[in-house]
This record gives sequence, structure tokens and C-alpha cells, in this order.
Amino acid sequence: MADTRENGHLRRAYGADGLDDPCWYHLILDSTAIDLDDCVEQITAAARARVRRPGPGPPI
Repeated sequence: MADTRENGHLRRAYGADGLDDPCWYHLILDSTAIDLDDCVEQITAAARARVRRPGPGPPI
């Protein structure tokens, strides 16, 4: 239900076509295929890099 509301918000606010588009994400991890500790390390490294070098957001 929350995803449906979020998709509706993205569509109304940005003309975006939902949460399945990878351009909305800076990092995508499959935590069923990658160990949780490795996921945490990847997220931490990506967040630190993003703070040091902020980039553009998703295309709107």
C-alpha cells in the first residue's frame, strides 16, 4: 500500500513512472545475495562518498 501511495506521489509531483526505475536510486543492493555486513559497508562507503562529492539528483 505504501509503495502505491509513493508511486502516486512521484507521478503527480515529478511525472515519474514509479519506484521501479533505477535512476531514482544512488545505490541498489540485493541483500538476499550479499551478506548483511557487506551491505552495511557498501551503504556506509556510498554515503560517505556522496557527502564528499554531492552529485545531481535523478532526472526530472
